[in-house]
Amino acid sequence: MGLYENKVFPWLLDVTEPNEMAEQRHLLLRDVQGEILEIGIGTGVNLSFYPKQVGVLTAIEPSEAMHARVMHRADASSIKVIWVSGHGEQLPFEGEIFDTIVISDVLCTVGNVDAVLNEAYRVLKPGGRLHF
Repeated sequence: MGLYENKVFPWLLDVTEPNEMAEQRHLLLRDVQGEILEIGIGTGVNLSFYPKQVGVLTAIEPSEAMHARVMHRADASSIKVIWVSGHGEQLPFEGEIFDTIVISDVLCTVGNVDAVLNEAYRVLKPGGRLHF
């Protein structure tokens, strides 16, 4: 990975987000609970919007360049992030293990949206919720 992927792109993601997204993130995440998987955590911008009772979050992200930003935000939010390097199209988890799946601002960047959604539903427990 080069300078752009490691430094410039993560910084651009953080500084170019419209303020209106904060309200949308609050609405998206206000009711999450249980075992949570966030597909495509990016820079971790969602972490400050999770409810206080969320203590642990599993996150899958293909870009290792995002790792340091996510962990910095995790420390500031008191959420323990279990970082998994990988892609949403092939989740490295057994089926039906998460109560909640979060997908936010990521489907425009994946190669196969159907595969990501199929994988999300595969790892979601019966009666679980997809927050999109």
